[in-house]
Amino acid sequence: MNKLYLGASFNISSLRYSYKSNFREYDDNEKIEDFESMRYYDEYETRGNGLSLKIGFIYKLQKWLRIGGAFQTPITYRLSDNYSSLLESKITVDGKTQDYTSVTSSGYYDYKINSPLRAMGALSIILDKKAIVTAEYEYLDYSLSKITSNNSNDEFSNDNASIKQALKPAHNLKAGFEYRLGKYSLRTGVAYYDSPYQSNQINKNAYTIYYNAGLGININYFYVDFAYSYGISHYYYYPYQLYDNSAEPYYIQQNTNKWVTTLGLRF
Repeated sequence: MNKLYLGASFNISSLRYSYKSNFREYDDNEKIEDFESMRYYDEYETRGNGLSLKIGFIYKLQKWLRIGGAFQTPITYRLSDNYSSLLESKITVDGKTQDYTSVTSSGYYDYKINSPLRAMGALSIILDKKAIVTAEYEYLDYSLSKITSNNSNDEFSNDNASIKQALKPAHNLKAGFEYRLGKYSLRTGVAYYDSPYQSNQINKNAYTIYYNAGLGININYFYVDFAYSYGISHYYYYPYQLYDNSAEPYYIQQNTNKWVTTLGLRF
């Protein structure tokens, strides 16, 4: 009776992550004996692909009220890492300044990661066929993530045990509003991403919020959407670690801006 809608998708994800860190430290006040300065440079890149399956439904309780749900299997990523590091230091001993440099050889490694499964529920309210209000809840259990090697199933046993001890389920919330003016659609929304860390971890209170706005245009069978997203993340970060764990973490507020354009054709 046009009330229940079922859907499924098979997803192929492509991943490329590049990271470069350049940390410098100077002893301008001469508080550390013999130490002048140091520089630690680190870079790595991850590339790979992942596969997953997603199934979901939408049910019309009333003409103005809809509920939905979806389940996504863990994504299995096959990844490859390239990495290298450089450490430079300047030390003065007996009035003589010496420079030291240590460079690691480039590293390469293949492995697999299973991301956590996802379960989602949503509620939508339609107002006078011109506006829609939507709220969505998403559950992810990060403690179920797993790393495996192509060489041995036990190679990452300690890492997987650490994942279970450090991570927990996360609860993400999203809400959106859309209003239609003829062929135009005005949209806004907010999304909150919970911390996946246990209460004994330094980033137990870390979180990310996205504020979004967009414009959609429908022209017969063709549509185009423009969206802007502003994100704010709060977390702690260790630039390096010492054997005695005396290094202090940095508090970081990271702001991101993203523009997205979508072109579509209905048939």
